[in-house]
Amino acid sequence: QRWDTDELFLSFSNGSRRKKAGNCFILSKEWGTAFERGGRQAKRYSDRLVTIRLPMKNGRNLYLVNAHAPDSGKPAAVRDAFQEKLQIAIEKTRHDDVMVMLGDFNASMGVKVDEDDEVCGPHGIQHQNAAGRKLKSLAGMQGLRDLISRQEQRFYGTWHDMKSGNPHQLDNAFFRKNTLLNVKGKWPKLRKRSPKI
Repeated sequence: QRWDTDELFLSFSNGSRRKKAGNCFILSKEWGTAFERGGRQAKRYSDRLVTIRLPMKNGRNLYLVNAHAPDSGKPAAVRDAFQEKLQIAIEKTRHDDVMVMLGDFNASMGVKVDEDDEVCGPHGIQHQNAAGRKLKSLAGMQGLRDLISRQEQRFYGTWHDMKSGNPHQLDNAFFRKNTLLNVKGKWPKLRKRSPKI
């Protein structure tokens, strides 16, 4: 527990001394209490994939999937193994869960291309790559919708290509189709700004 804020820090590191080893969750005092009340339901699939389940006041559970996919520089076997574990983690969603999947997927899905595209919305960067097509396919099969591309954001490029300098959208937040309508929030009107040079 963080003494200065009462937040609960949940580390899923494998004990490695490497700085980037393992995902984590930081829960507010209220969600930390819920985590304890719910029996500390957490699962570590790998250094790159962890889940927790938190009871909510309405009798349902919040099921959080925290992912950091291997980038294209990793061997295909490593990327495929992660994809399989990710699918298993998604399928562990229960009927009373509100599932939210967040993370750095090292994949560019692009934006909505036509009316048959139910995964993405119209906002964001159009660039798409092979990893993005694979992620989009998985999301479609699992009934997931990308929240980021459904609302206008201040920026989309969460990573910049060193060679081209072009921004890419690699971070995403997914919800189940049947719970997307429960997402509430005030989305401020964004002023278009000139890029700083």
